[in-house]
Amino acid sequence: MNSFDLDGQVPISESYGGHNIGKYQAIWCLDEGWQRCKMAAAAKARAERIADRARAMFGGDVADAFQHQAWMAIVASRCGEQCALNLGIAHERDTSSNARNMTDYRRDIWNNSFGAELGWRRRAPGGGVRHLWRWLMRQYRSGRMTCAEGGLHVCE
Repeated sequence: MNSFDLDGQVPISESYGGHNIGKYQAIWCLDEGWQRCKMAAAAKARAERIADRARAMFGGDVADAFQHQAWMAIVASRCGEQCALNLGIAHERDTSSNARNMTDYRRDIWNNSFGAELGWRRRAPGGGVRHLWRWLMRQYRSGRMTCAEGGLHVCE
């Protein structure tokens, strides 16, 4: 695997929204196709903006959870829950190391799964991503979403 995209003309880091991605995410891009790879890069940038807002309101742990959830929700709303889960796993495999805390890894996987499921459920008419994040913010602010070892958990 080298640093070139599907047609070998543009480095993946440029085509993936300027993000440098690891080999597992590059493989995901090869499997899913160029358009989905570009969509995932745009979704990641959007999720980072959501995380910045959450960080200002709630702090780092919540912002990290919202970023994982937002990224996977956006991807799932456009290419399906399994597609998003596969990207989330690829991302975690690229960023994990022997020194990485396994609790963080499990929390990230949980938040990826939560976001993918919500994104897929909310893709029905009238349930866009903006609506999804307003709903998530309401859940967190009302106390129905709490920070737990596994990530943010919605208590229904």
